Amino acid sequence: MGKFLWSNGEKLTHEFTFIAHHIFDHYLDQLLENDPALKKSYEKQIDLIKTNPYIGSPMKYAPSDIAGRVYKKKMGGRSGYSICYIIFREIKVVLGVYITPEARKDIDYRKFPWEKLTQAVKDFNAKDLEKFRIV
Repeated sequence: MGKFLWSNGEKLTHEFTFIAHHIFDHYLDQLLENDPALKKSYEKQIDLIKTNPYIGSPMKYAPSDIAGRVYKKKMGGRSGYSICYIIFREIKVVLGVYITPEARKDIDYRKFPWEKLTQAVKDFNAKDLEKFRIV
């Protein structure tokens, strides 16, 4: 859960549910296979996102149908990767869609694979639940 310990001894609970699309899991599996040490950073970032998804940075150049709802959160230190997700504020869901397979410094967001994110939203809106898991 959250790191904050309030005066009454309670911890901040997660406000949002994080749901991973199969595309997200594909890239996560690849990264953890190549560098198992990333698992701790991944878990910490997901915990932070579930507590407050706006902790990430808004992503530029997103298609208009998802613009303003797409965020990225750093994972794995300075030369690490980005967890890319879409916020559904009205139902308190964060949809994890993509983890950059290359280091953040090597990414050109103008040539980003936005189709992966828009496909995940289509699958989510169609309630194609076999393509998702709750994290």
